[in-house]
Amino acid sequence: MSRIQSVVTLSLLAGACGSEPLLPVVSQPVDGVRLTTLDVPTATDGRQASLASRGDSDDGRADEQNDEQSDEQNDEQNDEQNDEQNDGRGDTGGGDQAGGPGCADGTRGSSWRDGLAPLLPAPAMPEALEAGSGLSLAGCDGGPSLSTAAAGGTVSARQGHVGGRFYFEVTAQSFSPGWSAVGVYAEPASPFDVGFGPYFQEAVSAAGGAVEAGTMGVAVDLDAGVLGLYAGGVLRARDTLARFPGTGAFLATAVAMPGVDLVLNLGAEPFAFAPPVGFVAWSTNASGEAGRCASDAPPEVARAPIVVSDPEGVEASTFSSDATAPVELIVLGAYDTGSAANWRWSTDASGNPFVEPVGDGRVGSALVTLRRPGPVALVLTAYEPTDWVLDVDEGTELRSVSIYGMHGQTVRGVPDGVAVDLHAICADRNGGGNCTAPTGESFPLAAHQWPFDTGGGDTQGFVRFVEGRLCLPLKHFGGAYLARHFEVD
Repeated sequence: MSRIQSVVTLSLLAGACGSEPLLPVVSQPVDGVRLTTLDVPTATDGRQASLASRGDSDDGRADEQNDEQSDEQNDEQNDEQNDEQNDGRGDTGGGDQAGGPGCADGTRGSSWRDGLAPLLPAPAMPEALEAGSGLSLAGCDGGPSLSTAAAGGTVSARQGHVGGRFYFEVTAQSFSPGWSAVGVYAEPASPFDVGFGPYFQEAVSAAGGAVEAGTMGVAVDLDAGVLGLYAGGVLRARDTLARFPGTGAFLATAVAMPGVDLVLNLGAEPFAFAPPVGFVAWSTNASGEAGRCASDAPPEVARAPIVVSDPEGVEASTFSSDATAPVELIVLGAYDTGSAANWRWSTDASGNPFVEPVGDGRVGSALVTLRRPGPVALVLTAYEPTDWVLDVDEGTELRSVSIYGMHGQTVRGVPDGVAVDLHAICADRNGGGNCTAPTGESFPLAAHQWPFDTGGGDTQGFVRFVEGRLCLPLKHFGGAYLARHFEVD
């Protein structure tokens, strides 16, 4: 196999597109390549137009100064990683939830993240890379083949990694400032999450940054959860890579906007710059064996004993943690439970938009059959207005019910003596996203997919929030976009 087969050319022609991105449309995969095309915004605001430039290093800068700077930056980065990922519990104090277990000592309590293996220390990313050796550094065969896309698209390596230190490059053969990006991601994230940051949510399993003219290098340490981005061999930015149980293997990717031609090199072609010490070409097997490139299998995660039995055929997104506590914290979430809005957007004779009533609408409804033995703190959340109905088994000792929604929520079937706490950002029950009566409350919304929802729901932010409110670690999570009946055993 020739070296050129692990270089990908991604060409995009300039053209008009809408102001809002559409879902990617997957085209026919090519050997070693995952290729998607998508409509993307063409605006070039300052958010992603370029990375914050650190400037070129002075020629006379002492090596000791570089080492000291790297040590300080990595110490700060390690502290931030430990705070955000290993601790992961937020700043909300416990004990303020009516009827909740509370924290007698006034602390914020524990989190499901406490059971995660700590991240390894972040490597010292050099401020500048040396020139490449002119040799191919790929340790395996089967990198991307030549592939093109018209009018917008992404290209990703098909070889995924779950751990290790890797390096790859992307070269802009033609360039214009915009939202082109390079980095890594793991499903359920997508290439579109690379370089753009998590929208309306705490974190996603993607990291990277904006493409600049010339050749950019990406050094990523998957075990430490850190990525370094180089432009012209000079370190431009560092990014933290969120690691969650339940994601796929990480893939190298590049996203090109109209007017940009990118070449993604995973190692079969000589790199323009030498990888940092300890980093290998992306096209390297975890075992170190030569031959065909093989993807790493992501670790198995424990699934919660939760199913969605209505609508039929819906598979719940579930997770069970290793957390132990006297009371099990169970979170169930849905975006919608069968509601229908009582309004729609329309336009008058002059073309001005207005809200047009379309009847009484319909509030959604969801039945929760709870057969979990022992003490349980139940948290329910839905974006759309929902009437929750509980069917609690005699063997379940329900301690509290907490409900959070964008729109008004109600609950029936709560056993006598169990405290109920209802929260909504909008007091109305109209649904459809039209908030006519804001309550002034604010909290993460629409947690219905594990480990996060790329459609805007904030699973990790919501879990962190309720853990702090109830002073309990998450034990079980179950969710679906549309759910009318949860069963918990």
